Amino acid sequence: MNSLFDFLTLLVIGFLALRGLRKGFIDEAIKVVSLGVSIVFSIKYHGIGLSIMKNFFPVSEGLQVVLGFLIVFIGIYLTFQVLGSILKGLVRMLKLVWVDKTLGLGFGAVKGLIVMCLVVWFVSVFPELKLEDGLKKKSVLYPVLEQVKDDVSHLFHLEGNLTKIGDSLREIFGLRGLGSG
Repeated sequence: MNSLFDFLTLLVIGFLALRGLRKGFIDEAIKVVSLGVSIVFSIKYHGIGLSIMKNFFPVSEGLQVVLGFLIVFIGIYLTFQVLGSILKGLVRMLKLVWVDKTLGLGFGAVKGLIVMCLVVWFVSVFPELKLEDGLKKKSVLYPVLEQVKDDVSHLFHLEGNLTKIGDSLREIFGLRGLGSG
C-alpha cells in the first residue's frame, strides 16, 4: 500500500463489506442496485428533475441540474428501499438469514467500490485541486478505480452526461468553462 488514498479505499471497501455481512445480501443488493440504477437514471434523466426545479426554484442553471439529478436519484433510491424491506421479510420467513448475511459481504464490497469510483470521478471534475496527478503517481488503487469508472461510463454511455453534470458542479463553484471529466 503506497498512499493514504489506498488505505482509505481499502478502509471504505472493508467497512462496507463488513456492514454487508451484518446487514445481509438483500439489504446490500438492494442498496447496490438502487445506488447503481439511481446514478445511471439520474445521469440520463436528470432533465425530469431539472424541469421540476425550473418551475419552483429560481436558481442558476448549474444548481438546477445538480438538484434535478438529486430529485431523480432520491425518488428511485427510495422506491428500491421499499422493495428491499418487503424482500427482507420474505427471507426471514423462509429462514434463509445465514445465506443472506454471507452474500451480503460481497455486495457490501461492491458498494464500497462504487463509492470510491465516485470519489475518483469527483477528483477528475476539479483538476484545479491538483489531486489527480499525485494520486495517479502514488496510489496503486487510484488508476484501477479510474479504469473501472471509465469502463462503467463507457458501458452505459454516460460520458457526455457525466461531463454535463461535472460542468454544472464546476459552475456552482465559479469554475465554468475549464472542462471536466
